Amino acid sequence: MRHSSRVVRSVALSVATATFVVTGTAVAASAQAATSSSSSPSRVGVSGRFAGNRAGGDAAGRGRPVAPPSGTWSRVPRAVGKLSTADAAEAAAWIRSAQLPDGAIATFPDQEHVRPNVGNQAAQGLADYAHRTGDADALDAAWAQLRWYATHEDADGVVTDYDADADGVMISSGDLDSTSGYAGTFLAAVESAYDATPARQRAARLAEVAPGIDGALRAIAAVTRPDGLTYTKPSWKVVYLMRQAEAYAGLDSAARLLRALGRPRDGVAAAKAADRIVTAVDGLWNPGTGGYDWAVHESGFRQATDWDNLYSDGIANIWAVAYGLVPARRAAAVMATVTQRFPQLLDPTQAGYWPEAAVAYRHVNNRAQAALVLGGVTTLVAATDHAWPYTTETAGVSLINRLSD
Repeated sequence: MRHSSRVVRSVALSVATATFVVTGTAVAASAQAATSSSSSPSRVGVSGRFAGNRAGGDAAGRGRPVAPPSGTWSRVPRAVGKLSTADAAEAAAWIRSAQLPDGAIATFPDQEHVRPNVGNQAAQGLADYAHRTGDADALDAAWAQLRWYATHEDADGVVTDYDADADGVMISSGDLDSTSGYAGTFLAAVESAYDATPARQRAARLAEVAPGIDGALRAIAAVTRPDGLTYTKPSWKVVYLMRQAEAYAGLDSAARLLRALGRPRDGVAAAKAADRIVTAVDGLWNPGTGGYDWAVHESGFRQATDWDNLYSDGIANIWAVAYGLVPARRAAAVMATVTQRFPQLLDPTQAGYWPEAAVAYRHVNNRAQAALVLGGVTTLVAATDHAWPYTTETAGVSLINRLSD
């Protein structure tokens, strides 16, 4: 995850605390995704997100309630905007425990599933952690994931998901969740790794993944509509707000990376593509709902936000704010609605892990709410000893320090 360079900088948060008491019974997920044909005007869900690769959640783990410790327990979230030194070091080490010998960061230390976007988010978190601490091992691990991604792109710049077979060998699934989302998260993570790298080493490191940068840009271009929005993938021509956010962040990063590579004209082209997404997403604003339409069918039908649904509706709006796609005049109002409608975001036993919400709250300067969201994540992670559905993406986003002031 990366904000536009116009807003990316971080400051320490003040500490706030709140006490919650929950029972030892997992609460049913409020975040549910329905599916339908991409040409139907009925409700659609994010492609592949709940594929059920693991009992109790998909291979990416998003949106699944976290089973709390047995019995009744009380928790006091350590409400901070960035992880403590000890928690950050633990999260970075945990991510690295999920890294395969070839550099790919799996979703979990069991190393059964590789989801490239999850690995990219984890790598960005490691890079930001290294930038803050000087941890060379964390930075090396981030670059290893990015080299893996770059070398696994096909001719179109696409990287598929991988799953371990019975012998532990990673086999391509032949599919992926999102062409533009995977490419965008790769480009954003490359910029974070580049920024974290000592100046004398930057050119060499960037050269190693430069073909991957071009591949990722080809992948995004291949699914970009005339209006600038991106389809999920060639076989699933639905526009999702969450994927626009990731594509925008990637193009925004690519503009600067290309200039660093001595290709200013290509950098300008990437910046223009990012700006086109911003303009097109602005057109998805729905005054009637006070939110963004979060899906657009190939037929033109637009799925309006229903604020009774955390996922995909509420989360898609959170994504747009977190990635800098929402103008200031709207962002605070959107997040105020999120606060009112989704108090469960503070409790992963109800909503699952969504550290991205902390980023969105930081973006609108609601530091107290951001602290509570991240506090809920860190408290339950500690209480459950990093149990699923905690993933390397969750850990990576929690480590990201490029948050708006």
